[in-house]
Amino acid sequence: TNVPFPQAYAACAANPGSCEQGISDEKMDNPIARLTWQVSPKNKLAVFNDRAMRLRGHAMGAFTDPTTASVKWNTPTFATGSAKWTSTLTARLLLEGGLSFNRERYDNLYQDGVFQERNTPGWYRNVRRSDNSTSLLWGAPSAQLGNYPDRYNLAASMSYITGSHSMKVGFQDSFGPYRRYNNANADLYQVYNNGTAVNVDVLNTPLNVEEYLDANLGIYAQDQWRINKLTVNYGVRFDYVRQHVVGQPAMFGRFASIVASEDKYLPTWSNWSPRTSVVYDVFGNGKTAVRAGFNKYVTAATTGFAQLYNPTALSTQRLVWNDLNGDDIAQGERGCPFGTAGCEINFANLPSNFGVRALSRFDENLRRPYQLAYNVGVSHEVFPGVAVTAEWFHSQFRQMIARNNVAVNASDYTAIEVYNPVTGGTSTAYNLSAAKASAVDNLDINDPDLKRHYNGIELNFNARVRGGARLFGGTNIEQTIANTCSAAVNNPNFLLFCDQSQNNVPWQKNFKLAATYPLPWYGIAVSGSYQGLAGTFLGTDPLPFGVFTAGTGFTQPNGESTYLLVTPTTNWTAATCNNPAKCTVGQRIIPVSPLAPTGLVQPQLRIQLTPAQTERSPRLNQFDIAASKQIRIGTFSITPKLDVFNMLNSDAYTAVGSMQWGAATYQRPSTILQGRIVRIGVDMKW
Repeated sequence: TNVPFPQAYAACAANPGSCEQGISDEKMDNPIARLTWQVSPKNKLAVFNDRAMRLRGHAMGAFTDPTTASVKWNTPTFATGSAKWTSTLTARLLLEGGLSFNRERYDNLYQDGVFQERNTPGWYRNVRRSDNSTSLLWGAPSAQLGNYPDRYNLAASMSYITGSHSMKVGFQDSFGPYRRYNNANADLYQVYNNGTAVNVDVLNTPLNVEEYLDANLGIYAQDQWRINKLTVNYGVRFDYVRQHVVGQPAMFGRFASIVASEDKYLPTWSNWSPRTSVVYDVFGNGKTAVRAGFNKYVTAATTGFAQLYNPTALSTQRLVWNDLNGDDIAQGERGCPFGTAGCEINFANLPSNFGVRALSRFDENLRRPYQLAYNVGVSHEVFPGVAVTAEWFHSQFRQMIARNNVAVNASDYTAIEVYNPVTGGTSTAYNLSAAKASAVDNLDINDPDLKRHYNGIELNFNARVRGGARLFGGTNIEQTIANTCSAAVNNPNFLLFCDQSQNNVPWQKNFKLAATYPLPWYGIAVSGSYQGLAGTFLGTDPLPFGVFTAGTGFTQPNGESTYLLVTPTTNWTAATCNNPAKCTVGQRIIPVSPLAPTGLVQPQLRIQLTPAQTERSPRLNQFDIAASKQIRIGTFSITPKLDVFNMLNSDAYTAVGSMQWGAATYQRPSTILQGRIVRIGVDMKW
């Protein structure tokens, strides 16, 4: 246990028989209560509560030291509950209403003995350590955290049904706080590359913050109108969202002194969204139907939007670290002269406002992103019991949000050609001016020039055959294309592969087939399914829609696949330089030159070598089978079941350790399909 994790892992990899397997021990108690009361012939009350009491002793991922870097995950309160009243006022009029709550409070804590008192030697020593090249994680997990999102919901609706109309009006509203705390040893993470210290990620911990969702209100009206062969569905929805950051006291850490703040309100969003579709029974016999639809959907928005602008939200900043004394402890306090004794961290790139206020702000007229969705399809009964369907889907995304560092502009960068070891050509990287090293003022705006659209085609069939057998399945192909070039207005590093229409992004092709068949013996039913799914994209997507999360879409709007990680001290190695005529092992990737008088200014630069969404894991082929038999004894029924999942024991992978070129874990599988599972169960009803 005294052997450092990288060395212990290397010994394990060299001699797998000597490895001690990490175990993620879990315990779950899940009491559920449900009560239904028929108050009167026309009125019913239903009450429900679900309480999950869960403990994970060592939550971890691949390449994680289970002893020091796994997480203790527990749930002070993890519960959902609801109460619903249903009233049948007349034969045509139905009234429904109720309330519900959802409290998903949980803590992620260090293992016993890892967390230390602030400013003690152990506090500086027991820190999170990770290696870019190997993806190893040891020493400590990420910052301790407590997440306490409480959500309360109200809803009511009234339905009126006639022979030709089915009308419904109603509302939904949700509100509640989202409280969080964070704390980390040394207020930083130490980062290595091939075992060499290169960076630290400094944090503005300790934190205790809160946002509040004042209203997430939706009011809707809809109707289904049948006119001979035509069925028309139409409606409209009004959405209203209001949220704010709760004022907080002053907080002080190693790298940030956060002043007290008052409540901060975000832009209030009001949106109208149409819902329309039509279905036409071509021959009036229910065998052939043509349909089309047009709908508008606004992006989901709760307190995640406010969290982006919380003046004391958890923030990190990557800085250069040179372990001068070789003690593997990042020493230095803000403002110290880099390179002198006790000052191993270069604070030149630390924004002057780090931890004092949010490094991002929003345009006062910021509007809510939305998508326009279209579909056209046809269904036809080819033979009695056999039907086929074909449908085309198309979505356009509007009012996308771009984050621009308006403290700099394109003229503050210098273009440098870097050898691309994947293509054999070059990729253009942009080095920031040293005078703007700490200039940060991120402004979030709706950028009309950001483009994203989706196309999909689905072909399905459904068959009922003699003997009660059913067979259904189909295929779909889909593609999403984005153009994010306008996001590079203040940072030309986002220009690489920014127009996906030029990147040969492949179509994803998926196929599914399932069948059930009641055997003619002893009432036994068998079923099976096959999934042939396109591999998952490796890397990150460009400009994801509907995600208000720091670090997603904003920091890499053009997405990412294979990349070359460069720091001011990164040299070409035998693993990264595959053509001695174009790169030299031991030489700086971005050396001091007339174009880069001080070398690379940014603490880290990820140079894209391939376009996003062009590399994926292998196709996933999975077979599942099941069998069951129902046994009845009076009013009592018992159904034994046998399920075999992943019957052929496929080991297809869905994630890799790293997409960093030259890393030891480059495209090395880190998450694989769960192995063959046999499940035996019994359902009993009485």
